[in-house]
Amino acid sequence: PYVWVAPAFTFKPRHEEEYRYRVAAMEYPHLFYLPAQAAGLTEPSVLRFEFIQPVALVGVQPYFIHGTKQSVLSDAAWTILLHQLVKFAAGKLLDESLEETLQAYRALVLEEHRKGQT
Repeated sequence: PYVWVAPAFTFKPRHEEEYRYRVAAMEYPHLFYLPAQAAGLTEPSVLRFEFIQPVALVGVQPYFIHGTKQSVLSDAAWTILLHQLVKFAAGKLLDESLEETLQAYRALVLEEHRKGQT
């Protein structure tokens, strides 16, 4: 069996704050923002859907933190990731009400960022 693997990239100094906010607001369909978490990624990161590759399951090792505790997305984050991935890969929505919520979220994030710029 195979699984899809998406590489995660960290932001570099050349990535301006505006770009980082736009990624976090899910403005780009091929990018999925993952914030830094004490129990997960050490830096904010971005999954790049256009670089997804099939990998044999035997070649995948889970990411563990603190010894044997596996790091996973919350149910809500997993749902949003799947929604965004299907939207990118197939051009279809998994859930129209979730899409409306994500659009409202996008508007709020970008509005707050712009307020901070003035």
